[in-house]
Formats: sequence, C-alpha cells, structure tokens
Amino acid sequence: MIHPNFLTVFRILLAFFFPPLIASPHFSMRFLAFWVFLVAALSDLWDGVLARKTNRVTDTGKILDPIADKILNLGAIGIYARLGLYPVWLVIPIFIREIFVTLIRIRCVARREVLAAELSGKIKTTTQYVSIGFSYFYLMGQASKLPMPWLGILYGLNLIGIIAALWMTLYSGYLFFREKGRFEKGIEALVTCCYAGFLPKMPGTWGSLTGVLFFLAFAVDGKTYTIGLFLLIILAIWASGKYRSAGGSKDPDEVVVDEFVGILITYWLLPRSWIALIAGFVFFRLFDIVKPFFIRKLEALPGGWGIVLDDLLAGVYANILLRAVLWIAHIRP
Repeated sequence: MIHPNFLTVFRILLAFFFPPLIASPHFSMRFLAFWVFLVAALSDLWDGVLARKTNRVTDTGKILDPIADKILNLGAIGIYARLGLYPVWLVIPIFIREIFVTLIRIRCVARREVLAAELSGKIKTTTQYVSIGFSYFYLMGQASKLPMPWLGILYGLNLIGIIAALWMTLYSGYLFFREKGRFEKGIEALVTCCYAGFLPKMPGTWGSLTGVLFFLAFAVDGKTYTIGLFLLIILAIWASGKYRSAGGSKDPDEVVVDEFVGILITYWLLPRSWIALIAGFVFFRLFDIVKPFFIRKLEALPGGWGIVLDDLLAGVYANILLRAVLWIAHIRP
C-alpha cells in the first residue's frame, strides 16, 4: 500500500512543476498546469485520509504535509502575481502569514507539542484553492482571447478570489494566535526570524541572511518597500521589548530581528545587483560587529529600542557607504 508520506513528497514535486508550466506562453503548457495542480490538490486530501485510516500518522508527515501545501499554494499565487494578475503587495501578507505559522507548527512538532488542525485553517486553504482556480481561468481567457465582457467577469472573479484569500488567510492567523500560549510562540518566532536565531554560532549573521532572502523574495517598488520597512521596524521594536521583558536578558543572543531590519535598511532604495547584495551584507555586518560612531551607545536604551536601534544605525551607515561604493563603480539606483 502507498505510504501517505510518499504522496506528500509527490505533491511537493508537482508543486515545483506548476509555476514554470503556467508561466509558459504556450496554451498547451498552461493546460497541462491545470492537471498538475489538480492532481497535487487531490493528493492533499488523499494522503490525510490514508494516514488516518492506516494509522500511519507520523511526525515526518506532520512536518512535510504543511510544507507541501505551502509550496503548492504559494507557488501558484506567487507566479500569478509575477504575471501581473494582481499586485505583488497584495500577496506579501499571505506569504508572511503562511510561512510564519507553518514554521511555528513545525517547531511545535519538534518539541512534541500538539497543535490541532482548525476549521478556519481548512476554510483558508479552500479559499486559496478557489482563488487559484479563478486566476487560472482568467489567465486562460486571456490566452484564448476571450471577448469582453466575459474576460472582464473572469478578471473580477480573479480579484475577488485573491482578496477573499487574503482576508481569510489573515483572519485564520488571528484565530491561530488567539489561542492560549500561541501569542508567546509567535513573539518567539518573530524575534528569532523564524528560529534562525537558534542556529549554532553567529546568530546575527543568520538573522542578516534571513533579511537578504526576504529582500530577494519580494521585489516591490520603493514606496511599498519604504512603508513595509517602517512597519517592520515598529513591529521589531515592539516584539523585542516583549521578548526582553519575558526573558529578563538585556539583549538575548537568539533575538536577530534587529539584524533582519538592519540589513533591509542597508538595501533601502538601492539596486538589486550581486555587487550591492554582497557589499551591503559585508558593510552591515562590519558596522554591526564593530559598532563605531555612537552605535554602541544606543544599546543602553530601554526595551526593544536598545535591541533594534543600534542595528538600524548600522544599517544607515552601511547604506551610505554602499551608495558611495556604487557611485564610484558607476552603478546607479
């Protein structure tokens, strides 16, 4: 008999096939993408039923199953945004919530803590599936040059679908963290940048690398980047203060959200080139470690301010130095 984990791994493989197929300009490839996604989505139902009926619910399955779901759904939503079916900023909260909560669940499985599946989570996943379907039919309508007003109707359903998916994703996240003890788990995941701060040695470097990955993953315009960065800084200061108060340590080593926002300051309104990425990372880590020009004095500030502001200033210095280097190299933003 087929093991449920085999179906989960199979779904992960199918999930990686869907984005390139749907991005292809050829109608036949996009038609094939529909069946790839359908088979993958059905395998999500099948492996759960099979695991329960055959009593093969394993810790490995508990970890792999949500990862497979997120790769499939986020891959589809991401490629649709990349193709211009809806704005990128509309899907960023979905990505953040899904990855964030999934990592918390995986962490709980590793700690042998049980987090039961919730109805809101199932409704959220179903809403995402429906949204992906609406977007697919609109994309195929474009490819087949479907006349108006039918194409307009499909476009409207496409937007309604992603907005509904966004709302349900955020609402289910709110319900998730409302349960007892989960708010504290969320704070821990946030300040450690999804547990990167617990990786062995150099936690600040791991936090900075997490920021680099975030920077590469979400290509947005300067205005959206600035607003998002401002909100992240406020969130980092608040969460760091909460975590610091609960733990009692002045600046816990595992708290790396300060390096996360600091590296994002480094790349603020600068080009996405390998030179900028590498040089910016080196400059930021240098300023963060050496702490010259009043950076160290900011650590004495109370609460989350003392944890975050020194890294923000290091990011400002790194940004200025990086701009000078890029200007000398004739690389313009």
